[in-house]
Amino acid sequence: MPDARPSPRRHARPRRLASLSLLFLLACAGPAGAAAAQPAEVTSSAELAIQRRLMAPCCWAGTIDNHDSAVVGEMKGEIRRRLAGGESADAILAAFVARYGPRVLAEPPARGLNVLVYLLPLLALVGGGALVIAFLRRQVRGGAAPAPVGAACSPPGGPSPGDDPYARRVEEALRRPGR
Repeated sequence: MPDARPSPRRHARPRRLASLSLLFLLACAGPAGAAAAQPAEVTSSAELAIQRRLMAPCCWAGTIDNHDSAVVGEMKGEIRRRLAGGESADAILAAFVARYGPRVLAEPPARGLNVLVYLLPLLALVGGGALVIAFLRRQVRGGAAPAPVGAACSPPGGPSPGDDPYARRVEEALRRPGR
């Protein structure tokens, strides 16, 4: 006779799943709840404008408005303090250039060889456009006629159909009635 009592194993799985789900939810909500409890720093538009113009010196891969490192945190704090002190954006940028060099600027100044950064893409665009226009004009006007098939292998006078036995047979087949 089978045992009428339910197996303890059958009930353990749903309880285990429920407890794991609860732990997962608490783990996900924990950092969000802690972050919500902390006051968020409000970044003014002036701060954000300066942050977008400075590269992150920790990796030089992006501007400091998108980075979160110790160096970038110090830079953001310094920007906030200097703006609160009444300094202009240009003075703040000049201070960072004095500390880190011109590489800290997201956009290089348009002087010296840096002018090429702004001019070369424009020159490439204009030159490429001129080449495309010249090519299209040549194609529309007819340009050079395409070389006939086999022209590279033919004598200077051009091939004659009577010289080539294959061409002769093709011509004869085309002339036959019923085709």
